[in-house]
Amino acid sequence: MNPIKHRTIERLTNTLARAAAALLVAATSAGAQTATPLPTAARALVAAGVDLGRIEEAFWVCDYLGTTRGTEAVDVGRCMAVSDALRELRFGDDLDRLVAWWREHKPAQHARLAALEARTP
Repeated sequence: MNPIKHRTIERLTNTLARAAAALLVAATSAGAQTATPLPTAARALVAAGVDLGRIEEAFWVCDYLGTTRGTEAVDVGRCMAVSDALRELRFGDDLDRLVAWWREHKPAQHARLAALEARTP
């Protein structure tokens, strides 16, 4: 693989990893403090201080890498948690609204990430 593209993919994957790590830490600490079930992905991310913009970026990174590199290029569990959090926070847990939004924005977001990948030194 081209070293430039490899570094870009690594950077994009790190964005996803940071959001997923915040989810894991928040969920683990919440579960250790109470006897109640673990928080949803959205509540865990918000509790960890991850804003909606970072969740959306992680979502698009997952989608882009999964589409262009295949599912072996992403941590599917993390990507599912990020997708669940986005669906819950931005779309009120409405999958149909998420899918409609995804269809509308996917071409532009994938073009943006491809351009970022192409110009990353």
